[in-house]
Amino acid sequence: MANNVNSCLQVVEISPEGQKVWDGYVVERLCEDSNLAYYIANNLETVTMSDMCEQIGAKWAFANDCDDDHVIIESAWSPVGEWAEMVAKAIGEVDPDVRLKLTYEDEMPNFIGVATFNAEGYVAHSDLDWDEIKELVIKGNSELEAMYDEEEGEWYPDKEDDAEDLFRDCMWDEINCWQEENTEWEDE
Repeated sequence: MANNVNSCLQVVEISPEGQKVWDGYVVERLCEDSNLAYYIANNLETVTMSDMCEQIGAKWAFANDCDDDHVIIESAWSPVGEWAEMVAKAIGEVDPDVRLKLTYEDEMPNFIGVATFNAEGYVAHSDLDWDEIKELVIKGNSELEAMYDEEEGEWYPDKEDDAEDLFRDCMWDEINCWQEENTEWEDE
């Protein structure tokens, strides 16, 4: 079963000139057709899975929502980092101070991450795999810590259901906090 990855490319800093590029290059283009393959070619029959992976970052990718300060993308297996870099560089041609942030997570989540981009492209990247996510969530909640047998690497037998419910209740808040805290810029 393929894992879908949800990515959100957010505008952090942009000039009025850069906003015009974002509006045309991202919003208007993706409103017309949400398939990111059109950034590679006008004829989808000529776009290969390899092209998509190399130039967009995933074997397929579609925009689900876009606005003047963000776009949400669903893709296969990987985030759309190469595409985000393409967008940042296009805006960077008119806005040397542009800053974009890409947050992403796969549907399980097996992994999460955050990457930053400026006018020159990629700046920094941080990610966590499932084991690291689990540790992050458990260590961030004393109630969960009390239900987790660290030596065995699993919930205590009589706490499994409660622990899973609580874990799922707090997981996304912890993930969002982690993504915010791990956003890095080269000049900071």
